[in-house]
Amino acid sequence: MTQQMKHLKTSLETTDDGEDEDRQQPKSYAKNSMDRFGDDMCALILSYLSLKERFRYECVSKQFQRTVFGSVVDITIDDKLMRKVNTQTLATIVTKCSNIETIDCRGIKDYLEDIPEVLHTLRDNCRHLRQIYCFLCPNIVQTLATFGPLVTRIGAVGSDGLREALTQCHQLSHLAVTKIEDVFDIDLQYVSPDILLAKHLHSLELYYLSDYIDASNQHWSAFVAANQSLQSLAVKYCWFTHTESMTEMCGQLSRLPQLRQLTLGLMLSVGQSSVLADSLRAIGV
Repeated sequence: MTQQMKHLKTSLETTDDGEDEDRQQPKSYAKNSMDRFGDDMCALILSYLSLKERFRYECVSKQFQRTVFGSVVDITIDDKLMRKVNTQTLATIVTKCSNIETIDCRGIKDYLEDIPEVLHTLRDNCRHLRQIYCFLCPNIVQTLATFGPLVTRIGAVGSDGLREALTQCHQLSHLAVTKIEDVFDIDLQYVSPDILLAKHLHSLELYYLSDYIDASNQHWSAFVAANQSLQSLAVKYCWFTHTESMTEMCGQLSRLPQLRQLTLGLMLSVGQSSVLADSLRAIGV
């Protein structure tokens, strides 16, 4: 009978026998064994699997168990996942994925009451945790005293009463809000100037930008002055009742030296097209 072919893989092993020399010790692996590939190559191949597939295939071999979760550096926690797991199961998942650096929980909407426990579970098991993506709701605000320095992206601000929590997110770089007024602590008594709550952002998403509110121009000017690092701005709906207001607001954009991406969902009235063209030309320069 023809014997199964063997594949030889040679490695260097140092022996402590009184002589300063390395001796080559041949190791043999079956031709159909994944062990004939090094852990680095195996980890690269497994990095293309989804998280669900990784758990399915971790029992293939001991080498898979060593390498299958090493490349998982970010995890998305949403309602779909929360329906399938409890906190204990989630702890098991993140224990296996010990290299997680980023957690995105912006997809949690039906399980808001579980967010504090989820975040504490992740923090306790993820030694390399660096970033948290979320949106501001009462349950998350309760945890910001602990997790605020890790929050780098906020997908929405739930209500006016939560705005001040933005000041606890010292590393915040990406923010999505309904209107520019949502990033200000507004003094309803008009005793002192409104306080800007988000500075040094890299990305801002607005649902709408308009001069419908009297103080919009003032707010927009103050925001631009404190966010010269802004690289991306997207406005879903952008309209102006006064052409002068559009010229002023667009003129502020030309004062953002780092701006690289601009999306404006413009709704123009008669006569505003030519003014807009001049404004965009200034921004382009």
